Amino acid sequence: TRLKSQTDWNGDDASGFNGLASGNYCKYYNSFNYMGTYGNFWTSSEYTTLAYQRYLFGNSNGVGRNRTTKNDGRPVRCLKND
Repeated sequence: TRLKSQTDWNGDDASGFNGLASGNYCKYYNSFNYMGTYGNFWTSSEYTTLAYQRYLFGNSNGVGRNRTTKNDGRPVRCLKND
């Protein structure tokens, strides 16, 4: 819950990340999925022709990681190095 937005779900946003339940876009089905349920985010890590994503679950405190096609859509977070 420390990464989750207080707005979209019952997170406390203690980390300042403010993760929203954005869902994702699937090019194969040309559809948006899981909006309001999962927060999916691209990472900078790749695996062959795939890319890694991180995701927040609406019904648990965990953070998941898996590989997915780069043709799909996920939100990104830009970070500034000081």
